[in-house]
Amino acid sequence: MISVLVIRHFSIETFPRVLGLLSPFLIPASLGSVFAGVVRDTTGNYDLLYVVIAAALLPGLLAMWKLAPRAVAPRPGRAATLPAPT
Repeated sequence: MISVLVIRHFSIETFPRVLGLLSPFLIPASLGSVFAGVVRDTTGNYDLLYVVIAAALLPGLLAMWKLAPRAVAPRPGRAATLPAPT
């Protein structure tokens, strides 16, 4: 999913660089289940975790909202428009 979003918003030439810049954020994200277990064991519930997750997702949500899809010129033999989602 990350690769699809990067390709959609950046050029193919910058694809490796953008993924490289994203990797410091993706590695800690993979530890989320460990963090959730520690929070559950410490507090007895997930309430604090929900607040932390909401606070962590908010900057990403705002960034995605501000990014507009870039226009892509159709390649020969490719449809000029994408089908409407169902």
